[in-house]
Amino acid sequence: MSSLNLSYIIEITRRDFAERFAGSVLGSMWAIIWPMINLFIYIVIFGKLMGARLPGTSEMNSYGIYLAAGLIPWLAFSETINRCASVFPAKKHIITKVNTSFLALLLHINLSETITYLISMLVFFLILLCTGYEFHRSLWLLPFLYYLQQLLALGLGLIAAVLNVFIRDVRQITG
Repeated sequence: MSSLNLSYIIEITRRDFAERFAGSVLGSMWAIIWPMINLFIYIVIFGKLMGARLPGTSEMNSYGIYLAAGLIPWLAFSETINRCASVFPAKKHIITKVNTSFLALLLHINLSETITYLISMLVFFLILLCTGYEFHRSLWLLPFLYYLQQLLALGLGLIAAVLNVFIRDVRQITG
């Protein structure tokens, strides 16, 4: 078992991120397009067209912002666990041929989902700035809370990954 190698983790994260969009015309631009599409759906479709409102406020954008603020971290959490659950069977060609750390295989998924999360949050904050939202200083807690969330996702993903080696149904259960 090899030790954790930071350059190896960064390299497989870069490859994972590139492979996710390989073969498409727009390539890695989809990492920016998808958050914009999702935020458009949350804010415009739910807030303006469907008329969803939060209790106690009449602002049209409030429900979409509320929905996006909860779904963006949730998607990072759930995608980390779902992808970790199948990492060992998916990367068996690496595990059998290269002396690699099993934790590195899980960490690259966590890092890849963190990059996706950061892009989504950047787009979200830009939309909030454009709508005139006033940021509260408690937002400085967000990186710490995200770190704790992804630490939990990494732990649950490790449990799911190990169980999935023996019980293949674990992949479907985590979904």
